[in-house]
Amino acid sequence: MEASSQQHQTACRTATVKRKTKETEVEVTINLDGTGFCIAETPVGFLNHMLDQISSHGLFDLSVKATGDTHIDDHHTVEDIALAFGSALSQALGDRKGIHRFGEFSAPLDEALTHVVLDLSGRPHLSFHLPIPTERIGNFDTQLVEHFFQSFVNTSGTTLHIRQLAGQNSHHIVEATFKAFARALRRATEYDERRGGMVASSKGVLTQQKTVSLLSEMVASQAQQQLYTHAAEPKAVQSGQQRRAKYRDEEPEMIGNNIMFDRRVVRGNTYAARILPADLTQTEKKSPASSKRRTSKPPPRTPEPIDGRKHIDIQTDAYLEELTDTVPEVDNNTQTDAFLDRPPTPLFVPQKTGMDATTQIENGDLFDFDFEVEPILEVLVGKVLEQGLMEVLEEEELAAMRAHQEHFEQIRNSELVATQRMEAAEKRKLEEKERRLAQEKDRVQRERVVREKVAASTFSRGYLSGIISSVFDKLQNSGHFYDPVLREVETSFMPWLQEQAVEYLSQGVLTRQVVRKLVEAATIQVEINRKEATENLRLREASAAAWLKRQEEAAAALLSEDTTRQAHLGEYVLTQMEPRLVTNEEIEAVRTEMTEARAAKAAAEHEEARAAAGEKARAEAETKMAEATAALEEEKAATAAAASDRGEELPEDWSPEGGLPEPIDVEALVASAMDAVEKPEPVPVTVDDILCTMLEKGQITRDAIMQAMAVDTLGEEAWFRSEAFNFLPPPPPPEPVQPPKGRR
Repeated sequence: MEASSQQHQTACRTATVKRKTKETEVEVTINLDGTGFCIAETPVGFLNHMLDQISSHGLFDLSVKATGDTHIDDHHTVEDIALAFGSALSQALGDRKGIHRFGEFSAPLDEALTHVVLDLSGRPHLSFHLPIPTERIGNFDTQLVEHFFQSFVNTSGTTLHIRQLAGQNSHHIVEATFKAFARALRRATEYDERRGGMVASSKGVLTQQKTVSLLSEMVASQAQQQLYTHAAEPKAVQSGQQRRAKYRDEEPEMIGNNIMFDRRVVRGNTYAARILPADLTQTEKKSPASSKRRTSKPPPRTPEPIDGRKHIDIQTDAYLEELTDTVPEVDNNTQTDAFLDRPPTPLFVPQKTGMDATTQIENGDLFDFDFEVEPILEVLVGKVLEQGLMEVLEEEELAAMRAHQEHFEQIRNSELVATQRMEAAEKRKLEEKERRLAQEKDRVQRERVVREKVAASTFSRGYLSGIISSVFDKLQNSGHFYDPVLREVETSFMPWLQEQAVEYLSQGVLTRQVVRKLVEAATIQVEINRKEATENLRLREASAAAWLKRQEEAAAALLSEDTTRQAHLGEYVLTQMEPRLVTNEEIEAVRTEMTEARAAKAAAEHEEARAAAGEKARAEAETKMAEATAALEEEKAATAAAASDRGEELPEDWSPEGGLPEPIDVEALVASAMDAVEKPEPVPVTVDDILCTMLEKGQITRDAIMQAMAVDTLGEEAWFRSEAFNFLPPPPPPEPVQPPKGRR
């Protein structure tokens, strides 16, 4: 028992399976007695991670290399990897002798807990209860987990039960399942020392399918022998009587030319002729009877060589000494004409005389039917029976393969229906998702349009609040107001006058003079009226100018009020508005910073003004000095010229009549000019300056100010409005200013 168990344990349980289809190409190699070394090179990253878990926790040396149509999806690749993995496991287990057969394990992973039980019974079955919360883990479809195990049990002949006891995270649930599966499979494939190499079954065998095992044995046997062999070597039927030897004893070679004793002549079937070896003395078998005969009359030998010579084996006749291991076979045409190659008939046959001593052939010497044919019949009958059994086994195998194909087609059709149903569900979900996305986009678009309309309405109300007065002022300034009398004259009186003139002119030549006088009188009157209208227009323009002055005064008053309100607006935003945007400490910090900055700026401007005043004073002093020096030189030159005219020389200590001008102290003038520059006071920091500085620095944003104003103005009602609608209420429109009378 111990020796058998050790023999099983030392056997190398490895297998390699290659599977190639139009969709995938997979190669799986497994060593059940490995160390947990894994090489997973598949286009499905998550499956590589799970195969590594199987190898690591099952202590299997696993190599999986696969390529597939992952541009469609991962279904075909995962399925074929599982099929090849199951086939490799089944081949590595072999007859499954001495293993535990059963395995179970519960594996936790954080909040997930799964329980796996399996039986290497040769009967494929899967019970899968693993509710995975999500449809995908990264890019991996979680439906392929069940399909992986279903494909594995189909080819490995395993009964597998998977239960989820707890779990929420999909990744944790699936990884815990593969770890528990690896541990259970490791337990089931390990050797049971107490079994002693026996099968863990009351039936004595653990096979997946009988026909598959028979086929594998036949393939292995044919691969080993590489020939067609009989199930058993044919044997002659033994009888109680003493039978003669199958072949006669070898006759000694006789000297002479009798062809009956020539070993080169074969009688009977030449196909089964014995092949003559090169050295007859080394290969022929000598029987005791022949040895006795030859002792009496030994065959002649070649004479010994003379001194100085030795015998050398030479080949004299090629066709006699040709050595072959097999009889050459040549296909020839059959001769059908009976008389074509018939030798000529001799004229007479001489009568035989005497007794045949050495050529006498007795009955049974050349051919014994029972002795010669019986082995041939045994071989032929055995061959026919064996061929018939092989054909029956092949027919059974083909029937089993057809049944398996039909079963596989049914499973594939059911899987196709399930796949189509899942695809339809996925399509419905996608359509629902697209419909909801379209609804959400429509809602967002409507909300954006409403927000834009509200913003446009707010902007228009703010913009149009003062447009009436501005338009009225613009129209008045551009001269669109007109004189109603002048317009009445131009539009009504003159056309009527023309009509009257035409009517009068039509009365005749006699009345033209009267009409001309009337027209002249009317023209004079119109001129008078025009002068009066011009005077009235001047008066109205004067009144309009007075009205415009009042409007400007009113606008200035409004501007002063707006300025006052703007001055108080900063203080309201920073200190009085609730909720507060900034603290008093932040306001004082900004005030101090701005005060220091403005003081530094004022000091810098003061220094620049002093430097400019000093430079200006220095330039003026130098100019005065240059002018005084030039005037002194001119006066000296004029005095020297006058003295020269008189024939005198200019004295060396000459000085002008008024005396030399006092020297100019340039530095004193520059210092006094610089001291005269007044130091400007720094611009005081107002609350509005602090507010603008905080806006520039980003301590306060416009949206925050609008939100705080809305909350301070509306109270809790502001929190129920969108952030895009947080704006201050528009100011009330100004009271309209009544235009002067006589204008529209």
